[in-house]
Amino acid sequence: MQIISGRFKGVRIRTPKNVNISPTSSVVRRAIFDYLRDDVAGKSVLDLYAGSGALGIESLSRGAFRAVFVEKDPDCLKSIRNNISILKGVDTQVIGMDVFMAFNFLKQERFDIIFIDPPYKDKVVKSVLLEIAEYDIVNENPLLFAEHHKKEIISESIGVFKLIKKKSYGETVISIFSK
Repeated sequence: MQIISGRFKGVRIRTPKNVNISPTSSVVRRAIFDYLRDDVAGKSVLDLYAGSGALGIESLSRGAFRAVFVEKDPDCLKSIRNNISILKGVDTQVIGMDVFMAFNFLKQERFDIIFIDPPYKDKVVKSVLLEIAEYDIVNENPLLFAEHHKKEIISESIGVFKLIKKKSYGETVISIFSK
């Protein structure tokens, strides 16, 4: 897997071995960033269930000023740290804990873009969006990208967030929310 575009284009993203994660495909990543276009530059990004950190790193490559990665799996954390260690001049933070526990540590932060990519079997997108709303960790006009299985039913409105676009890629669906 490689960074698609921007300052770090072509940099290889290492994924952890022997971990049951399914990294966001390059097709889905490209679709997300085609939607964002230049709206990443200067933004603060939160990558929840970060896995290898590919979405946050892609954001940094495209000019995000900061990326925070939340992941609980030790092998994934090692991959994220290795992947960001080769990037120069970026502001990152890696939080090694369960996403729901991490919200308490993030409550003083504000993000413009949030990526939510939990294991499909967990079906937690609604719960994560409600926690984000509860902890009020978004700036004005945020964009939240939730990646989930096509069988997970996602409402048009969850808490303060409204579904603005939904696109399917095989078994994967990207649901985009804003406040």
